[in-house]
Amino acid sequence: MTIDNALRKIRLLGRITLQNGAAEAEAETASKLARALMERFCIRAEDARSVANAPSQLTWVYWERLLREFGIELSRFSRRGNAQLGRGLRAFINLDTGHWCVKKQSSEGWKTIASDSGVESLHAYLKKNGPRSYSMARA
Repeated sequence: MTIDNALRKIRLLGRITLQNGAAEAEAETASKLARALMERFCIRAEDARSVANAPSQLTWVYWERLLREFGIELSRFSRRGNAQLGRGLRAFINLDTGHWCVKKQSSEGWKTIASDSGVESLHAYLKKNGPRSYSMARA
């Protein structure tokens, strides 16, 4: 492996963060791997930092996993997605920014109900306000 390859891998590992939807263990492991590469190839923190500040490229995997947890299907086209949350409610997600908003359809058009960034904040919103699935079976 060359230094260029190591810098590329450090940059990619730097994108695996909680803000980008990674689990805590994934983010911690990515951080440890990046530090190990920096030590092995004698890459200074300043060099790694400038590389790590590259724009993040999120993937749909985390968003799909989150929505599936609530029984919601994600429809997506390119870097934008949306999901039906219930009667007249729809979540819109911008993959490039990690921004999401929930809008409600009314006679005057779409009104924003909630808006934030990140997978964890959408999880908190859905936990509190998301569609409920009721079981008819008794324990």
